[in-house]
Amino acid sequence: MLSTFDRALVRANRWVVIAILAAMATMVFANVALRFLTDYSILWVEEASRYTMVWLTFIGAGPVLRYGGHIGIDSLQQATPRFAPLIRAVVVVIMALFFCAMSLRMSGVASSSKVKGPLRLIFWPDADFRR
Repeated sequence: MLSTFDRALVRANRWVVIAILAAMATMVFANVALRFLTDYSILWVEEASRYTMVWLTFIGAGPVLRYGGHIGIDSLQQATPRFAPLIRAVVVVIMALFFCAMSLRMSGVASSSKVKGPLRLIFWPDADFRR
């Protein structure tokens, strides 16, 4: 019973991924063709294709994980000594802290054309709302 449900769910998930990918490819192809042939582009296609890519990533991650399709690098991990995970964890923490510090430092400098105003409202820990 449960294996039948699992097979049906995997089959449905696969077809949903195929449909989303086909829709995204069709939208982008039509937009590029229209832009090239008529100098007119469909305004909503860029945003719709961006969101379909996000949904495709989230919905498609399950089947890819199930069949072992994610990228993995085993050779470096196997070639390093036993204390390598500790060194790797320290390096990752240092890089994450550096990224957080730079994000907080640069939050008042960066701006975006899509988001009105500076990005300090998005990077709220460093936001000074009195400016």
